[in-house]
Amino acid sequence: MCNSTQLSAHPNSFSLSHLPPIKLPPFDSSYEDWEQFRDRFTTLIVNNKDIDDFACIHFFNSCLKGRALECIANISITAENFNVARKTLTSHYESKRRLLNLHFSSLLNLTAIPRESATEPAPLKR
Repeated sequence: MCNSTQLSAHPNSFSLSHLPPIKLPPFDSSYEDWEQFRDRFTTLIVNNKDIDDFACIHFFNSCLKGRALECIANISITAENFNVARKTLTSHYESKRRLLNLHFSSLLNLTAIPRESATEPAPLKR
């Protein structure tokens, strides 16, 4: 029988062994996906006290593809270089000018919504 007072006093003390492992998020070099990748990687890996910087840089490299991986290709895989690699990608993908251009381009590429008129009534919905 489960002791309910013990569970409510320590809500985070249950075992997670029955859950599937959380996969690291891949990053395919798209500016749109950078923030989500950065935040998930930070939460899962960087903030985990059991993972040192040497392991972090290996996990980091294993998640990167394309241009992102090329950006840090010349950085040696050492514990000391983990923050260097992170800062390199952060400065590349969080460039205000690039983000503004990306959003502006998205706005310009929106399809026009046709204007309703008396000659072309909107279809009736049920």
